[in-house]
Amino acid sequence: MNASLSIYLPASAMNDETSVVEEFFELMACLNQNHWKQHRKTLERGPEIDVYSALRYVGEVNNGGHNQYINNLDNDEEGFQSALSGLSLLGAVEYAAVLADMIDWARANPSAVEEMLSTSNYVKQPALVHLNDRFFGIDMPASVHQLASNWIKAHPRLKIVSEADFMAIRNGTMPE
Repeated sequence: MNASLSIYLPASAMNDETSVVEEFFELMACLNQNHWKQHRKTLERGPEIDVYSALRYVGEVNNGGHNQYINNLDNDEEGFQSALSGLSLLGAVEYAAVLADMIDWARANPSAVEEMLSTSNYVKQPALVHLNDRFFGIDMPASVHQLASNWIKAHPRLKIVSEADFMAIRNGTMPE
């Protein structure tokens, strides 16, 4: 794992939990994309990438279930493990348990995963429907977004920047 990344957010994002999480998510996606363009590889995993991956997991499953998550990540085990680490880091242990079971299912059922990935038709997997039910049945006192917002705001390398600097950072120009 890499050393902790600095997290740059505009002051306007600090007003509410949703903005903190959305700007963090967009920042990490842009940094990873810009890093890929420059170095032909993704950013090394660290806690920031893991939290980003956890947020992506929650977003993908909320939007289309575990089937969509596996498809959109192209069955990327490293991405799954990063999300699992991020959920654990945030204290979202019930979500982490569901994701761990999904990872186990994907490993144990490579032909079913391949069928999902090789067709444009939705291939319903009963095990994934069950995981979706578990995911949506979780009742936590704080949502993953709340936990992530708290984690981001407490990050030791959080730097509040102007809107212009934030846009430059998102476009790949890192401050000194």
